[in-house]
Order: sequence, then C-alpha cells, then structure tokens
Amino acid sequence: MFLHSRDRSELPSIDDFSYNVKRAEHRAATLCIRHPDDLPPPNASDSDLESMSLELIANLEELRVAEAELIQQNEELERGRTLLEYAQGRYQDLFEFAPDAYIATDLNGRIHECNTAAAALLGLASEITVGKPLMAFVHGRQRRMLRSMISSFSGGGVTATWNFTLLSRSSGELPVSARISRMPPDPGHPPSLLWIVRDMSEEVAMDRQLLAVHHELEQGVTKHTQALNDTLRRERAANGARAKFLAALSHEIRTPLHALIAYTDVLRQELHGPVNEQQARDLLRMHQGHEHILGLVNRILDFARLENGDVTLHLTAVEVGPFVRNVLELLQPKCVDSNVRCLTPVGPEGVEVWADLDALRQVLFNLIGNAITFNVPHGSVQLSWSVEHDQVAIHVHDTGPGLTRDQLDVIFEPFVRVTPEPHSATPHAVATEHGMDHGAEHRPEGSGLGLPISRALVEAMHGSLTAESVPEHGSTFSLRLPRPHVFH
Repeated sequence: MFLHSRDRSELPSIDDFSYNVKRAEHRAATLCIRHPDDLPPPNASDSDLESMSLELIANLEELRVAEAELIQQNEELERGRTLLEYAQGRYQDLFEFAPDAYIATDLNGRIHECNTAAAALLGLASEITVGKPLMAFVHGRQRRMLRSMISSFSGGGVTATWNFTLLSRSSGELPVSARISRMPPDPGHPPSLLWIVRDMSEEVAMDRQLLAVHHELEQGVTKHTQALNDTLRRERAANGARAKFLAALSHEIRTPLHALIAYTDVLRQELHGPVNEQQARDLLRMHQGHEHILGLVNRILDFARLENGDVTLHLTAVEVGPFVRNVLELLQPKCVDSNVRCLTPVGPEGVEVWADLDALRQVLFNLIGNAITFNVPHGSVQLSWSVEHDQVAIHVHDTGPGLTRDQLDVIFEPFVRVTPEPHSATPHAVATEHGMDHGAEHRPEGSGLGLPISRALVEAMHGSLTAESVPEHGSTFSLRLPRPHVFH
C-alpha cells in the first residue's frame, strides 16, 4: 500500500512482551518431569511429601499466571492490529476519494498506486494503471523533461512543481499542473514519489478567453486611437481654416470698420461742412452700428485666442476696493442712461487678489454691464466682496427679473444669449452661432460671448465664476480669485 502510517500509541511495548514470555518459559521449565532419583523415597516423611505437594501447587499457579499473561498479551496484540487496520482504512479512504489526482511512483517513474481522481484523469481503471510507466501518459516532447525531473529526486530533490500535457486515454491532451514530493522511506518499502496532479483545463480556457478579450480590447483601442487621430487631423485642419478666417476677420473686416468709424466721426464733427438734424441722427446710428460690429469682432477674436491659449496674463497683487470703485465709476453714465442705481460697493479694505489688471477690468465691466443692461427700471446694482480662506469673492448682484435653472445651465455657453423678462420664467430670446431666433429685436444687442470669455479669463487667473438666481428676485454673479500669499 502507498500509505504505511500506523497508530502505535496503544500497542504494548515489544520489550515488555519479550520479558513476559521469558518469565512464562522459565516458570514452565520448573514443571518438567523429574528424574526418578529425584522422586521422594517410599519411606519419605509426611513433611517431605507436604513440601513437594506445596511446590507442585506453586508451579501450577505460576503456569496459570503465565497463561493469563499470554492471553492478555494476545488480546492487546489483536486490539492493536484492529486499530492499525482502521487507521489504514481511514487514510486509504482519504487518499482514494481526494478531489485531486494522487499518483505514487517509484524513483523510475513507474506507477504503483493511484486514487480514483487519478484514474479518471488518466482515463483507465486504477488496477490497470498500476505497473505502467508514468511516461506513457506524458506528451512526447515533454518526456525528456520528465526524465530530468525524476533524476533530480534520485539526486536528493525533495519537492518540485511541473506543468505539462497529460495524455488521457479518455479525454485526450489535458493541461495539468503537478506538485511532486519525495516520500520518506518506510521499512520494507522502496523510496517513492507522490504526484499531486490538478487538471488546469478550466484555467487554461479562462486564460484563452482573457487573452481573446485582451486582443479584442487592443483592436478596439487601436481602432479608437485611429479614429481619434483622424479627428485630431480634422481638428488641426479646422484650426488652420479658423486661423485663416480669424486673420481675414481681423484684417478684412476690422480694418475697414476702423476706417468707417473714422469717416463717420469726421462727418459728425462737420469738418467738411454742416449736416442737418436728420443726417446727424443717421450718422449717430451708423457710428453705433460700426462700434457694435467692431465689438462683436473683437469678442470673437478674444474668444478664439482664449481657446487656443494664446492670451498672456501678467498676474500681480490688486487691491479690490479701489479697483472695483474705479470700474463702477466708469460705468456710472450707463447706470444713469438705464435708470438703474449703482449702490456703493461694500467690503473690507486692504484686501488683495492675484490677478491680471486688464483681464479683471474686462470681467468686471462685463458683469456690471450685464447687471445694468438686464435690470428693471429703477432697479439697482450692488457690488460687494469678502474673504473666503485663501480666496476673495467679488459679488455682483442685480434686482432684475432673474434666471431659471435651465437658463443658468447654459448661460456660460458660447454664442448663447438668455434674456430674462420681468415676471416670466422663460427666456425672452436665444441666439446661437446658427442665427437669431424670434423676438431678437426686443432685447439688448450682444454676441453671447461676454460670459464665456469672462469665465475663461477668470479660470486663467486660477479662479472661478459662478451664477445664482431666483426668478423675479434678481441674480448674483460671484467671481472668486486667489489671494497673493497663495503664490508666494
């Protein structure tokens, strides 16, 4: 048998058994037939006969004791043999019904025992596999490796792991993994090797599936990368066309506009003769139209430069209070013309932000200008600022009709204009790059680029621009910029 383990914990000692047997032999020797010369004479006295009788009785008793001890020793041997057979059966069951395949071979690789799982893996009955070389179940190209593996154990190896292809008589080629151990020799049994073999078919199939998925993903990535490269090339071509368009826009439109504005100013100043009242009104409309178109062109160019990252900012420490008051003072005439009150700014003095002067001025001009333009008659605009940890928040609040949630979601999108109406939760008009919708003539002119440009400038200064509003209760635009110490 492959398993030679014996439970000797309850067996009697061999030395004790030998001693008891020798004692019994010695006692039995005293009962040997005496020589006639040793027999008592006929005229022996009663005391001599009594003495001999007592000696005979003692010897008989000693024989009974020796017999009882021999019976006890035999019972203990029988009980030990029963325990040993039970232990052998128990370990044989564990060996036989183990889920993994167990194969025992000698140091030449010849099978002398295998369990049920191994027989099923090999595709033969257990009794048929005994005596066959394990090499008969290994793929031809791997047999040299098998011989090398077995030789390593002959040279003193203890354990090893080997992955190979098993030739099953029922299932064909099977990928398996074997854990090989050299078993300690038992008396009367030659050295042996234990092969714990596991079928790796499911793992190999899963690996192949994963490899196929990986290959599919690689193909998908390659395909998408190619698509992205194509898109990038198209974007570059579009950027080139846009750059040409912007250059043409700057030269072919802005330059003539400057000339038209200059000629209109000459006519309005009556340098070439007087103009009547109707002509003066027409010249004023022409001048305003030219300025509007020029402003639109400039905003488109500014937005394009911001998108391309072509804007260079010169960040410095700017004191908020004086700067805000200066911007508001420049916009005071617009407040008067729009019948809107610009309230005195409030906030702590001496507070500074880290910003570009021109960019910050442009952002505030746009925010305050919108608060005035989209306000209600006799409404007001309130500027305030406060310190929030490492930032300064500048708030521009108006008392206009406010904006809905849907309007707030798109208000920072380029070329999108949302004009609120008093006591209305729907946009008055929306303009996109595709054109103007109905009702455009009823709202203030604009390009829909002011807020996107403002947000881009603020983010370029490491800040943020957000909006909050409640319909019919006004809007608040909050500009947050870092304080100078953050960058020092």
